[in-house]
Amino acid sequence: MPGASATTALIMRPPLLLARACYAYYICSLLLLRRHRRQSILFFRFDRDVMGNRAARGLQQSRSGPRALSAANAAEHSAPAPSRKLATAILAHSIMVDFSGSMTLQEWSSIASMVGVPVAISALFFAGIQLKRSLSIERGRFMLELERMFATHDRIHLLLRPDGKWCGDGGPQTIEDWTAVEDYMGLFEHCEILIQTGLLNADMFDRLFGYRLTNILANAVITQAKLVREKQGWTDFLRLVERLHRGVPGLAAKENRAT
Repeated sequence: MPGASATTALIMRPPLLLARACYAYYICSLLLLRRHRRQSILFFRFDRDVMGNRAARGLQQSRSGPRALSAANAAEHSAPAPSRKLATAILAHSIMVDFSGSMTLQEWSSIASMVGVPVAISALFFAGIQLKRSLSIERGRFMLELERMFATHDRIHLLLRPDGKWCGDGGPQTIEDWTAVEDYMGLFEHCEILIQTGLLNADMFDRLFGYRLTNILANAVITQAKLVREKQGWTDFLRLVERLHRGVPGLAAKENRAT
């Protein structure tokens, strides 16, 4: 169905965007950490070499005399500082290496471990939301299908209404009428089994179809014939009556006489 596919695509869009954002975040974090580490190593080496060169030059100048030392100091202060240019070159080179160099297998493993956990958690979260929505949609479809199944017994339902022909002392007389009544009551037994297995909510069923059960119990001809004299064959129907807090007229009196 086009509508179902569009709904599924709309539901799956947030987890995909979140997964991409997490992946980009951790890639950038790893690159920044890697760049910081390389910069620290390069600057440490640069400072060590510069300090070593200065120490060696100072020792050499001290041996040549104080006059040469003062001249070297003056030349050093008057000349442009090459260390800043060198530091800028080292920084630019490290950045280019970070973004153009190939990553090691260990770094790819670190990315997979960092990205995998939040992506998996977010995927499970959105999958739970999608499953809950799917269950709600399927439950609604099931209740609509159950409504159509009850609609096939509307002839008996109309006869059992308070303003129907079977209201009061009326009731089924022919074999066809009794067969239709038994099929109608059998549908209620199937609903009781669905409630027992957890596939149907009892409160929802009572709100939607409880009045139909009440109309059946209000007919004395049906209750006496099926629920009093033949109650052994309608145990699931009687369980549904008890579950929905209904009562069968005449059944309690018969059980009291039997005891």
